[in-house]
Amino acid sequence: LSSFKIKVNPNLGWNEGDTFRANDERDDSYELRIFCGFDADRATLPNSRKECTLHLHSRKSGRLICTDADARTKLQLPASGSDYSQGLTIIMDDFTGKLPLNPTKQGVAFAEERRGAVHEENLYQLVGAVAHFYYQTHLKKFKGKTQLMQQVCKFGDWANRDKRRQLKSCQESDLTTYRVTLKKSQRRIRVDNFEVSEGEDTLSLVERTTKSREKKRKTPTNSVAERSNTEPDLPTTKRRRR
Repeated sequence: LSSFKIKVNPNLGWNEGDTFRANDERDDSYELRIFCGFDADRATLPNSRKECTLHLHSRKSGRLICTDADARTKLQLPASGSDYSQGLTIIMDDFTGKLPLNPTKQGVAFAEERRGAVHEENLYQLVGAVAHFYYQTHLKKFKGKTQLMQQVCKFGDWANRDKRRQLKSCQESDLTTYRVTLKKSQRRIRVDNFEVSEGEDTLSLVERTTKSREKKRKTPTNSVAERSNTEPDLPTTKRRRR
């Protein structure tokens, strides 16, 4: 699992007036934390769905609000075949309590806001940009989606057999953390540059081979390999790609 923080503006469209505003630091913007990972349980269970799943947790209600079992269309990701699958999991942590919940607290009620359609568009464009970046970062380490799936399943077998009971809680853990800047790509938001800080509590590299891992360590401009566990304080940035 890896962690991202993004700023979401509920009032001004990310491309309003043909001006790219996704990187704006505006007073009415709020922070949203996003966790990304590959769910080894879903990857290994024969009858489970493998598509990109989106969960929303709200601090306002203190629980999981809703789950979208296949969020690829909502996040404007390619939704054909096994694209953005392999147990890909995205968790939105509304830790500031800014998302408008419906009365039953089982969904988000954007219609209750004056510019709710803008808020919804901004939110899912930004979360989709993070999901796209995270998935593509991992996919590039392998020869294709099949090899990525095999590696996720290997981690699932290892976690189920030996290590899961030793995992720390999210609150106690230090995850691999990304800080990103964004750009406009056609009609979507995408990640432009990023800084990554490797979490000390991560447990399993999702990489191709030991030889590949050694090569990445010698080449600072290469993407940093992901590792899997739970939630971060931001440690010192180790590598940067521009």
